[in-house]
Amino acid sequence: MKTLPVENISKLLIVRPDAIGDMILTLPAIKAIKEALPNTVITVLASPINSKIIEHLPYIDEVIIDRKVTSFFGFFSYVKWLKSFGFDCAVHYYSESKTCWGAYFAGIKYNLGDKAKLGLWPVLRKYGLFYRSFDQPKHVVHYNFMLAGPLGIRFKDDVSLSIPVPKEGRENAEILLRKLGRKNIRPIVGIHLGVGGGNRPLTPEKYAYYINELSKELDCDIVITGHTEKEKEYRKVIEGLVNRSLLDCVGKTDLKTLAGVLSLLDVYVGVDTGPSHLASALERPQLAIFPSKRVKPLSWGPLNNRHFLIRNVVNCEYFCPHEHCPYTVCSDDISATDMVAKTLMLLNGEGMTDYSDQKIEWFKSSLNICVVFDDETKSLGFDTRAHLNKLGFVVHSRHITSDSLFDLLTKHDISIIHNVTQKYSKRLWILSQRANPKLHNPPLVSDGEIMDLSEVDIVNKYCKDFQDKRI
Repeated sequence: MKTLPVENISKLLIVRPDAIGDMILTLPAIKAIKEALPNTVITVLASPINSKIIEHLPYIDEVIIDRKVTSFFGFFSYVKWLKSFGFDCAVHYYSESKTCWGAYFAGIKYNLGDKAKLGLWPVLRKYGLFYRSFDQPKHVVHYNFMLAGPLGIRFKDDVSLSIPVPKEGRENAEILLRKLGRKNIRPIVGIHLGVGGGNRPLTPEKYAYYINELSKELDCDIVITGHTEKEKEYRKVIEGLVNRSLLDCVGKTDLKTLAGVLSLLDVYVGVDTGPSHLASALERPQLAIFPSKRVKPLSWGPLNNRHFLIRNVVNCEYFCPHEHCPYTVCSDDISATDMVAKTLMLLNGEGMTDYSDQKIEWFKSSLNICVVFDDETKSLGFDTRAHLNKLGFVVHSRHITSDSLFDLLTKHDISIIHNVTQKYSKRLWILSQRANPKLHNPPLVSDGEIMDLSEVDIVNKYCKDFQDKRI
């Protein structure tokens, strides 16, 4: 990684014109850049939507809205527009041809980003890095710091997503909730009904059952939020199944007002999506639901924000295309009873807050392990599996020559193959690569004695193995 001559950078562009959640998860890196370069003007290239949540942040000097390019000549107009700002450096957190090549032709000298995309390599080759998505234990926030590494930015375990709520949004939210019947005398629990394009929501029937069960245990107000047509359909189903009134904000908030509503919650409930990350940034206690196998807490969990996880993917044997999946196994297997119990615990001040504890729990709930053995190491293989299982890891085991080994990897979303034989490395590497198309990342092949290691040492060992992994 090359270090930039930061003393030559007076105007820096952050490229992030995409989703709300992605913008929020970039903010800690932007804040760190501003702290490291206090005299540099920080400009963010945003989308019309995600710009609304950063306009009031003190470490962002300017927000500009990205422009559409629909023709060859339109691209040169775009380049001229970018050039007019006189940027010295651009950090491309959203890597696409238009913005990367636009920055290059606009004369931006230093371009940082993911140079793994072949078409962007000429722009990012000098100061970019290869985005190693197979290093699965790293959080997205961690990767965002890595992309800014040439500026001297480094990730720290105590990084926070914390942002202030827009004053206008808070005031609008208070007015809206009063109109809907909020009395400010009971705890308030908020449920965001849907997800974006990268995950699966819980079914409305599951949310309705959760609401009814929670209402038996707690006298509280329940807010439901959302804005899409799908979320409006969910609202209708839920209202027909619950036996109480709800504070219905679906379709009634812009992004700033939504932020205001979230800031007033005692507990936020929802699947990983943009509003979930917004609630985390507003430091709301969170019931963080991760129903699908593909979207994992290790990458997308509520970093350093008090929360409990809701996740149960051990019974799903289908390939996980997340939002396009025709099955509801992941939602069906979520326990509404567990959701109620953890909601009450959050209201009582409990929950994971420290990143070191979060990382252990996220690791266990995200990365499944398969122990492989041969005839000579069969006993060691079973003992290793028993040790991992006792510590709370999701673990399977198979003989190295078993015909069912490939199916086990793909059906049970195996992320780590622990090889106790100390042999067959080439065979397991090929098996790992074969499984890659159905697992989104090839499993890590690891070895070494772990019988005497604690859960912390085991997680640290696997994290190091992921970091040292080479394709």
